[in-house]
Amino acid sequence: MDKAKISWSIKNVNNTYDQTNDYYCGTYIKGINTISVDIRIWNNRYGTAAVETANNIKLFLSFSNQEDNSLLKYISVATNSLQGDISETENGATVTFIDPINLSGSANNGSEQDSPNNFIDMNISFDYKGTLDLKNNDFKNLFIKVVY
Repeated sequence: MDKAKISWSIKNVNNTYDQTNDYYCGTYIKGINTISVDIRIWNNRYGTAAVETANNIKLFLSFSNQEDNSLLKYISVATNSLQGDISETENGATVTFIDPINLSGSANNGSEQDSPNNFIDMNISFDYKGTLDLKNNDFKNLFIKVVY
């Protein structure tokens, strides 16, 4: 059986999801402390043959500029029912969940109604409540890697 085939999408202003690898969700602007993005992670979307289940999904987060990684403590990740636990390291942060998130690798037509076990919705938020004197556009490029 083939390995899991992970893809992800971003919720747009029309409340539908667009598959993409890059997304500009905003940057820090003084007085606007929260940046939020909804993502959907799929295994084997539109797959015509089954692949392996993606077991125990985790995320790895990092900024393109290493010094921005100190801002990872202001990021939260949650599903509809689970809050992610973020463990910071020098190179980024790993997001884990108390209950394992497993995404089925069954063949599917890509429909959320017909394939509820093949995807998970998450929200990633940056909510700055720190004491650093950030400037507008002070951090750039948060990278998200799905690990299983």
